Amino acid sequence: MFFDFTYISPIIFSFEIFGFELALRYYSLSYILGIIIAWWLMLQISKSKLIWPPSLNPIHPKQVEDLIFYLALGIVVGGRLGYIMFYRPNIIWDDPLFIVKLWEGGMSFHGGFIGVISAGILFGYKKKIQILTLGDIIAAASPPGIFLGRIANFINGELWGNPTSSFAGVIFPSGEAQNCPVDWLTICTRHPTQIYEAMLEGIILFVILMNFKNKNFLFKPGLISSLFLIFYSIFRF
Repeated sequence: MFFDFTYISPIIFSFEIFGFELALRYYSLSYILGIIIAWWLMLQISKSKLIWPPSLNPIHPKQVEDLIFYLALGIVVGGRLGYIMFYRPNIIWDDPLFIVKLWEGGMSFHGGFIGVISAGILFGYKKKIQILTLGDIIAAASPPGIFLGRIANFINGELWGNPTSSFAGVIFPSGEAQNCPVDWLTICTRHPTQIYEAMLEGIILFVILMNFKNKNFLFKPGLISSLFLIFYSIFRF
């Protein structure tokens, strides 16, 4: 058994303005929705009396709006620069304008992660909020965005896994995906690792963090952040 990849255009719609083609892609939409969901979750956490009494709340609900701006900027700038530095460093000299052409795709989770950490530290320093506690809030709200990003990877037909003859194999249409070993006797099917990661890093990780978030969250700063890093790393492998 195998699943034939049904082609879905990665571009939802596009239009041209001043000679530039602007497009809304599923990957971009996953970022937008992920940020909105993270904002809502952090807002609920900041209001929760189960986590901390109002007098000890480290972040005011109104500050969440400022925080999400910092984080969104960190995600976009870090993700873009990370992609350029890690995957296409030569583009800086060949086509420097590509750096700002976000509508053409190209983001790195590693760069976005560094950007979020940098933005969180800067925000915590300016607002005098304990960095580990702030990191806990951000970590608890992150998995839904990761889930959406991995689904977008699947729609784009990218980041597929090793060849497999199991029932979970998917036929991805790109030439590289069809480049199976020469002794491969059947249609080249690959593990849909995007879906595996969406389930593990998005849904299961979110359930784990939500299970711990109300258990002495206030008195154990860094707990949620640590759980996020540990389980995300395991699931990523």
